[in-house]
Amino acid sequence: MNAKSEGSGWEVVKNTRPRIRHTMLRVKDIDASIDFYTRIFGMTLFRRMDNEGGKYSVAFVGYGDENSAPAIELTYNWGKDDDYDKGDGFGHIIAFVRDPDGYMIELGERA
Repeated sequence: MNAKSEGSGWEVVKNTRPRIRHTMLRVKDIDASIDFYTRIFGMTLFRRMDNEGGKYSVAFVGYGDENSAPAIELTYNWGKDDDYDKGDGFGHIIAFVRDPDGYMIELGERA
């Protein structure tokens, strides 16, 4: 059962079961990242917000319905043009593709 509430001008759906809502990645160019995830991976742009007071932009992309499926939150901190530390702790490798910010996205076979 879901309950809807309002927060920061966006509709928020509260789910009674635990789940991964989204994973956040810091990006250097939000438009290039939105293009990459929507055009190359076929994800949907769920929503985007530019916050002038906080000097950041966020966009949520993913597959299916954002209220039931996980999403990726792309966050651009205005003026941050240097690379972010990405880490290298992979559990296993099948195939990877590098996104516009240098994150390695793992590709796997469907079961």
